[in-house]
Amino acid sequence: MATIYHTPPPAPPREAGPLKMAGQFTLGVLFLLSVLLLGWMIFDYATSRFVTADAARVEERKKILTDRVTEDYKYLHDKPDWFKKEQGLVRVPIDEAMRMTLVRLQADKPHAAYPITGPVGNNGAPTSPDKGFGSTQAGTNPPASNPTTGHPVP
Repeated sequence: MATIYHTPPPAPPREAGPLKMAGQFTLGVLFLLSVLLLGWMIFDYATSRFVTADAARVEERKKILTDRVTEDYKYLHDKPDWFKKEQGLVRVPIDEAMRMTLVRLQADKPHAAYPITGPVGNNGAPTSPDKGFGSTQAGTNPPASNPTTGHPVP
């Protein structure tokens, strides 16, 4: 004869009592508050540390900038001096250099970079000796142009 084993039926689910529900709620709230407190402490530590470091770095950078501006001003406005003596280069104060440049530009009147002679290019400008921009080449026709504006038609 075979033996039949019976398993007891599952127990019905227990209803949580008000005391158990209050304990779970309290644990959830405490966990949430501890996470928020830990986050606030990390944020406060990080920001206070960097603010202090930034203030010191700002002062250091201001001093470096002030020194650099003073050095550059002295370099630009100091007396003439050799820049590279072996190459014959002289450093000239900026005011003197501007005055010398104006004198040179006033003495050298504007002139064409190349002689203005020869055929006329597609756009009506004279061509350069090296057949650069605006030159006509053998076997090409100039583009059609708009009769009112004279600009090439696309």
